[in-house]
Amino acid sequence: MTNRTIRNLFLSSAAALCLSVGLVGQSLIQFVSSADAASDTVTSLIVDEELRDVIAEEIVERAEENNSDPTRRLLFVVARTQIAKLVANKLKDPVMADLIGDVVQAAYRVYVNGEQIVSVDVSRFGDLARSAISEVDSRLSTEIADNFEPLEITRTTDSPDLGQWIRIAKFVSWILVLLSVVATVIGWRLTSDRRDKQIQFVGVVVASSAAAIAAVVFLTRAIAPQLSDEYTDAVSVIADFVTTPALTRAVICGVIGVGLVVAARFVKPQPTATT
Repeated sequence: MTNRTIRNLFLSSAAALCLSVGLVGQSLIQFVSSADAASDTVTSLIVDEELRDVIAEEIVERAEENNSDPTRRLLFVVARTQIAKLVANKLKDPVMADLIGDVVQAAYRVYVNGEQIVSVDVSRFGDLARSAISEVDSRLSTEIADNFEPLEITRTTDSPDLGQWIRIAKFVSWILVLLSVVATVIGWRLTSDRRDKQIQFVGVVVASSAAAIAAVVFLTRAIAPQLSDEYTDAVSVIADFVTTPALTRAVICGVIGVGLVVAARFVKPQPTATT
């Protein structure tokens, strides 16, 4: 193996690695790039039935805890599954999706934008629970009338500074993409004095990045459901949703990379002009 081959292999590997990591990072950051983006991400996720079931279980559990009458708590436990199913169905209501989005935006304002305290009116959660519960037994809904107090999200001294981490992640992802461009340009100039070899080099870098991104996506989708024994389907849905933008980038890079490699075969192997 010649020194030129080793150098080209190093440059192409470095460029492909930086590009793939940078693009994956950017695809993930887009979900939390702003309060609206974070809200849209969550409201898009609850369209899935499995995730609605998980949310419904949490709502019913909180409503059950707020019911102080032992007899009614017993009735609550008996009808829990039916109530949770009704709540999950009502989560399809756009009004509820908007409320969940409001909660996410409030959390973003506190933990990312740095606001000290944000209050969210979650009484609509109570309305949802009461409506579903009354369809099972109207006696169960009376204790929940005024128990859903406004949700206050407060920033404490030990709260994580997520805003700083997001800014750092954005910066690093763009630096990696820039380094990939630099390594590709260097490889372009040093790989050969033939135009076809230069185009082929760039194509290999982009196609390799696509393969790396696709591998990460499919590996994540395979491993993520195994991380939860209780909510396997819900975790799988989240993993698919989160990795879809990265997979889109992989497809685009793959098409461009393969296109360049194929195009290089039709370029006359003549030296490039030098100045």
